[in-house]
Amino acid sequence: MKLEAKPSPFSKALAHENDPLADHLLRVARRAEALVTGCDAEIRQAAILAGLFHDSGKATNYFQDYLAGRTKKSQLTSHSAVSATLFWALSSALKFDNLSTAYRIRLSAFLAILRHHGYLRAPWHEELQNLRLDAHSTSTISDQLSMIDLAGIAKWVAEKINGYGLMLEKKLPDQVDEVLNLLHKGSTIAPPLRDAYTELSASVNFLTAFGALLSEDRLDAALIGNEMQRVMLPTRLVEDFVYKRFGECHNDLDSLRRDISDKVCEQILANYDQSHFTLTAPTGSGKTLAALRMALHLRSELASSTWKQPRIIYCLPFTSIIDQTHQVFKDVLEMQGFSGQDVLLKHHHLTEAFYRTKDDNEYPAEGAGQLLTESWQSEIVVTTFHQLLNSFLSPENRNIKRTSQIAGAIVLLDEVQAVPLEYWDSISALFEAVAERTGARFILLTATQPLIYEPDRSIELLPDHERYFRTLSRTRLHCKHNELISEEVLASQVVTAIKAIPEQSALIVLNRRATVGRLYKMLEKQIDHVFALSTYLTPSDRKVRIRQIHERLVAGKPCVVVSTQLVEAGVDLSFPIIFRDLSPLDCIIQSAGRCNRHGEWQTGNVHLVNLKSKQGCQWHKVYDAPLVEATTDVLGENPVYEEHEFISLAKRYFRACKNRQQQNRVDELLIHGKFDELPTRFQLIREGLPTKSLFVIRNDEDRALWARYLELIDQPAMIREQYFRAFKANFYERVIQVFGTNEEGIRPLNVGPETYDSMLGFVGFPKEKEDAGAVIL
Repeated sequence: MKLEAKPSPFSKALAHENDPLADHLLRVARRAEALVTGCDAEIRQAAILAGLFHDSGKATNYFQDYLAGRTKKSQLTSHSAVSATLFWALSSALKFDNLSTAYRIRLSAFLAILRHHGYLRAPWHEELQNLRLDAHSTSTISDQLSMIDLAGIAKWVAEKINGYGLMLEKKLPDQVDEVLNLLHKGSTIAPPLRDAYTELSASVNFLTAFGALLSEDRLDAALIGNEMQRVMLPTRLVEDFVYKRFGECHNDLDSLRRDISDKVCEQILANYDQSHFTLTAPTGSGKTLAALRMALHLRSELASSTWKQPRIIYCLPFTSIIDQTHQVFKDVLEMQGFSGQDVLLKHHHLTEAFYRTKDDNEYPAEGAGQLLTESWQSEIVVTTFHQLLNSFLSPENRNIKRTSQIAGAIVLLDEVQAVPLEYWDSISALFEAVAERTGARFILLTATQPLIYEPDRSIELLPDHERYFRTLSRTRLHCKHNELISEEVLASQVVTAIKAIPEQSALIVLNRRATVGRLYKMLEKQIDHVFALSTYLTPSDRKVRIRQIHERLVAGKPCVVVSTQLVEAGVDLSFPIIFRDLSPLDCIIQSAGRCNRHGEWQTGNVHLVNLKSKQGCQWHKVYDAPLVEATTDVLGENPVYEEHEFISLAKRYFRACKNRQQQNRVDELLIHGKFDELPTRFQLIREGLPTKSLFVIRNDEDRALWARYLELIDQPAMIREQYFRAFKANFYERVIQVFGTNEEGIRPLNVGPETYDSMLGFVGFPKEKEDAGAVIL
């Protein structure tokens, strides 16, 4: 069918099938505005304008014919660039407080519209200049403009704009030449356009408004105009759970945990109007439940004063420890009859995106489920540092759409010492800007509080925490690290300690997976019930192994566990004796947190050793030298430290680390709009030695899963992603990474005596012949 020679009326244009364009634009603008209620006024205005104009370019006859199936996709059917052009021209008629404000808001909305189907690349003014060059050198935009009912759009904007508190100060352009002239007007290299963005807070405003557009545009389309309903949660969920589950306090440790929880809750409510907090408490002191309790009380207090229920976002450093925290929260909520992903959501890169509400409405992953999950449509979200920080420190839209959910939220970061030291200043600056512009609260939780916040920049929720460290002196640290010892000597020390007391259990924490294997083999010849734990085991096997160990410990049966650092955070195991190879002090203290954790023994003992390797020490190439140097300097020559001294050691250690470590100011990339540099400059998990990814096959179920994976190779990318999503989490439960020549993709590894051991996991590649090569989806 031949394209009409004149534009069809704007009032008849569709955004999607059976969805009038004007209605979609109004809904998205209203939803985006609601999402950033309480944020800085510039965020609100940019979000509204981006919502009103983001799909305005769909009004071309070209797009309408494509939507109706009368023509194929082409440059002329694209809509982002022409939508951004229309916005830039028409927004010149709006009235703003001053020129700087006008340019910041207009550039925010402009770039959000331009990139709402792509990803961020260059700074705001450069993107405007690039669009001007494209419009000048090609006829695409002018051709598209000629097939838009500009008079109809101008009339519609004039009618609707006042409803959002925005005003016009001159006539809106309604001719192609007028629009193009306004696009080219002014120089992008001259102030104030070039200097509209010179502060981090301005960049946070842009990213929050952009996130609101991304989230609400996609949700409006996926839910066909419907909206997710918020869920009201009782304030005293945790108190009721603790009473029903545990009853009255049974010992001094129970009393201390409840005392800490009470103090933290009182402190947060006394300072509810503040934005930055720390919670420093000993390991095993009930921080998780105390944190959820005070977050629910703070949420209730903020809702009563702002009429908006803030989301609770609980962040952890590793996916491997999310399950435990998520289960605790799930138990609390389900005891009171609350279930569904709209109440409690677990999100990381392997999350199954199936989404069910408390009212049993279901959204499968291949439908709206993934979007609802990735955009954190839940009252309580349990996620990773990676997902939180990449919301602002990533150029990808799939991450940025969460910024508007962080706005006004209560954000808790547990085990925050795991954040690499080089990013401390950037993250502190980012949190301050987000809190200032959106009203978010940030709470950093740990037993070893790093200096992300300097003491005068935050409120400590347990001001007398040193008293609790003294009270909870369950563990003694024996410093034997000044002497290098061999693995054989360590094995002898472990055997001696185990045999000294009948039915003794112990944990040995090592820095290298290969050392775990060698020490395990030495110990199993001399003592019984030895277990190995490392990432040479598949995630599925690790979960089974940790459960087996936990069951033995609870039953009072002896076990000796040889592990890498994976037990240091979030694993609820407790041993009377621990041996720890030399590492940074915060890691040592985290390992000590697995010793006499619940006060089962009179005193737990942690022995710090220093294993030698061919190159020197085994911590080399695992940890940065400045961190270990700071550790040895702080520990000095003192042979023994009590647990109550750990907090003062940690403070001295983190100060020494910060003095040694140069800061990587990735926040400056945001200030200058250098979004394309973020992926290489900001990496929470740095790339180490080259690795291979292996899919471990041991039975018919594994073979069937690998076969499903292979079937996707020749499918188009979108189909591959959709179908892989259905079994992705299950698939990666069988994947390990091992050192080897760096290669993309995943290769199969059939279980056998020379490849994968039931106790140790990966032991080597097959010697007879190589398995199939790596498969890349």
